Amino acid sequence: MKRYLDLESDLCFYNVIIKVPDNTFGNRAYAFNSTHKKRLKEIIFYIERVYELKCLYYTIMSTNAHFIIYCNRDSLDNLSLKEEALHEQEYRGRKYTLDARTCEVRKFRTGLNDLSDFLGNLKKRFTRWYNCQDEKLR
Repeated sequence: MKRYLDLESDLCFYNVIIKVPDNTFGNRAYAFNSTHKKRLKEIIFYIERVYELKCLYYTIMSTNAHFIIYCNRDSLDNLSLKEEALHEQEYRGRKYTLDARTCEVRKFRTGLNDLSDFLGNLKKRFTRWYNCQDEKLR
C-alpha cells in the first residue's frame, strides 16, 4: 500500500519489527527466552533515555519483537547545548560531561532524532550482549 508523507505534521509514529535471524520450521535455537526478552527490554529503555524518540508500546515474542516508536520532529529545537551534552554523556557512559560546544557533541546531536540510528544502536547492543552470552555457554 502506498504511503503518503504528511509534511504538515510534526508527529510521526513508526511500527518497527525485529525478527530472529533463523526462524525455520522446528528451529528454536535462536528463539527469545525470558532472559533475552528481559535484556532487550532493558536496552530499549536505556536507549530511549538517550534519544529523543519514545517507545509507546512494545511486545516481545519468542521469534520477533514489535515496537511503536513516536518521533516529534521539533524535539531537537527545544534542547539546549547542555542537555545535548548530557545525552552524549549518558550514551557514552562517561563520568564527566564534555563541553557542549565541541564538535563531538554537535555531531551526536544529529542522531538524537534519527530512527535508523536508534534501531541500529538497539540491534548492535543486543547482538553484542547475545553473542557474549553464547560464548559463555560454550
